[in-house]
Amino acid sequence: MAIVSRRLLVLPLGLALFAAACAQPTAPQSGPAPTGQSEPKRGGTLTGLVASDPNDWDMRSQGKTGVNAQQHGLVYETLLRFKKGPNVEYASQVLEPRLAEKWEVSADGTIYTFNLRKGVKFHNIAPVNGRELTSADVKWSMSYYSAGETMDGKKLASPVSGTDFMFEGLNTIETPDASTVRVKFKSPYAPFINYTASQWMPIAAKEVYEADGHLKNRLIGTGPFTFDEKASQKGTVWMLQKNPAYWQAERVYLDTIRKVVISDVSTQQAAFRTKQLDVWTVTAHNVAQSVQAANPQAQLFTYTIPIGNALLLSQRKSPALQDVRVRRAISMAIDRQEHSKVMFGGDAKPFLAGSWPGLFTEQEMTALLPYDVNRAKQLLAEAGYAQGLTLEMIITDSDETAQHELLQSQLKKAGIEVKFTMLPREQHRPRLYRGDFDLYRNSGGGLLEADADSFLYGEFNSTSTLNWVGVNDSELDKMLRATREALDPAKRREAMRTAVKRINDQAWDPGIIYPAAWAFSQPYVQNWRTHFANGEHEAFVWLDK
Repeated sequence: MAIVSRRLLVLPLGLALFAAACAQPTAPQSGPAPTGQSEPKRGGTLTGLVASDPNDWDMRSQGKTGVNAQQHGLVYETLLRFKKGPNVEYASQVLEPRLAEKWEVSADGTIYTFNLRKGVKFHNIAPVNGRELTSADVKWSMSYYSAGETMDGKKLASPVSGTDFMFEGLNTIETPDASTVRVKFKSPYAPFINYTASQWMPIAAKEVYEADGHLKNRLIGTGPFTFDEKASQKGTVWMLQKNPAYWQAERVYLDTIRKVVISDVSTQQAAFRTKQLDVWTVTAHNVAQSVQAANPQAQLFTYTIPIGNALLLSQRKSPALQDVRVRRAISMAIDRQEHSKVMFGGDAKPFLAGSWPGLFTEQEMTALLPYDVNRAKQLLAEAGYAQGLTLEMIITDSDETAQHELLQSQLKKAGIEVKFTMLPREQHRPRLYRGDFDLYRNSGGGLLEADADSFLYGEFNSTSTLNWVGVNDSELDKMLRATREALDPAKRREAMRTAVKRINDQAWDPGIIYPAAWAFSQPYVQNWRTHFANGEHEAFVWLDK
């Protein structure tokens, strides 16, 4: 089995872009195959999987997961992209041109100018019908993602946006010509350049919105694949077909990408063993060991997910969780070493909420996340819960229960009884977004990837739409704003350390661990390596068979 060894990956912030404020265009990536890969071959179908069906396709709507992102990244495109490929680390954030050939950031960090690539066309699907992309599409898309309850005097179908926090402080979006976009902010805004490469800020066509009133039901972009709605069947398979008019068509070798819907892990494993699946990523150590033993010829890439698991504590439902002593007791009752050993074979590292690998040393993280059951019991008693406390944890019917049960057993040692409420996704997500729960184990990912700001400001600022648990900490709000306005990399890093220390001192959503993952591919799958920016890494695969 071909194995790529794991490293704890550092998540860069992209701040060096302010030192080199102008990026020049690069030629489309083509040429010889990467080292260790076969010569490219055209044709064929790549079969992957999704554990559940996508909910809807509108990026404004809250609740988008990796399932949606896998399709977004193949159908839609962004202004910039994060470099991907078989020799690129999972968490690498090297920016490259995409729909924008070059970009420039003003010295004060308030103006972002993008020069668009000419000749790029939307998919030849009604109502867009293959027309050329212009700066008006960028302006409309950003206006839509940043809008409140209304846009152009009309109430939006998704009144609460899951993407508007990426545009806070937006002043104007200017389009001086068809290929130039100028985005202006009221104050310095360091994270924005990374957000323009996020799959959650793709460029969409206004015609779809004008026809439907939203983007929920149709996937029409400029990307390398088109969504084949007729061949797709909810609960069974999602199909994508090669876009013949793609602006980098020479890079696309596959004819079709299939995503089969399989929720059961043992069924997934059987499908990979019998080569009904070409690629598969698992996050359970025992499953990964079993797959390795049963598939010795498979290629394996192991990595650490740079966004950790956390235990969300909702302030909106339980008065007990509004008490910092109770929150600290919960954090102290979590044995993170046991989580690492049991779930990830000892490879996982402790996770500080709001942080990412490399911001703190392992020694610092351990000191900020003490494991002390006796002290946890004392804090509960001081808060008035000497006889114990019962809390509800909501989980979905597709969740693996082992990590939840481990948390349950650990908290019980401190006198906290955890009762599970298992819900189908369509009932679970609305409760999550309105904070109607006591506990929820968040596995990270999704939107919280493009810049560290997304899981700092996005989750913990008092006004953010992603602050589901109701954190309302004025001191922390000031710290978070400082992380957005700091343009110097060293100063921004220090501002983030300060904010993370505050988050963990107050035990807002205690971190658990950075999970490990094992990405398997059949030996004939070439030019594939998973990346945090979901979806597009499958676009340029070829099959050596």
